[in-house]
Amino acid sequence: MSNIHPSAIIDPSAKLPDNCKIGPYCHISGNVTIGEATEIAHGCHIEGDVTIGRNNTLYPYCSIGTAPQDVSYDGETFAVEIGDDNILREFCTVNMGTAKDRKL
Repeated sequence: MSNIHPSAIIDPSAKLPDNCKIGPYCHISGNVTIGEATEIAHGCHIEGDVTIGRNNTLYPYCSIGTAPQDVSYDGETFAVEIGDDNILREFCTVNMGTAKDRKL
């Protein structure tokens, strides 16, 4: 069974492996898939269409998959994919892209 702190709010549709760790006060919602041996520290927010690979460490208060801070954003939805063996330090933000980014 996953090591999920009881204060974490996890969408029932999220796909979590047995050996991931989810810290206190995390919020995970949407089409989220988390890979093997990934550790998510307290206060992280993950939403939308997000895939996080295996053996990653997310430090406290990361925000992953939310709408971009770009005035050209018009409600589009895009997937966020994070590979394997990464460290995302405190307060890291990884937003989804915009249609403008798609044209690059």
